[in-house]
Amino acid sequence: MSDHADHHHAAPAKPNATTTMGIALFIGMITIIVTLVGAIRGSDAILTIGLITGIASIAVAVLAVLIGKKKGSTTRGFLVSVVLGLSGIAMWALVTNV
Repeated sequence: MSDHADHHHAAPAKPNATTTMGIALFIGMITIIVTLVGAIRGSDAILTIGLITGIASIAVAVLAVLIGKKKGSTTRGFLVSVVLGLSGIAMWALVTNV
């Protein structure tokens, strides 16, 4: 009887994000760390690296969405990657007084 209930009430598994989106998320996390270190140390060079990784995070996230849509897979993680990238860009802009 329990097999019957498990069969009818099993929740479908959520699809995993693509590997490319995972790379975008990783770059976004690196962006936050680098920009925080750059802001604490007051280093324009480190903040510029954070700016570049922030832009890369957004670019790779867009690429991951394009690949995901083409393959018909999920695009989970896109918004997080973009927010992390924008946070790094905003930190660069605030600290370097652009």
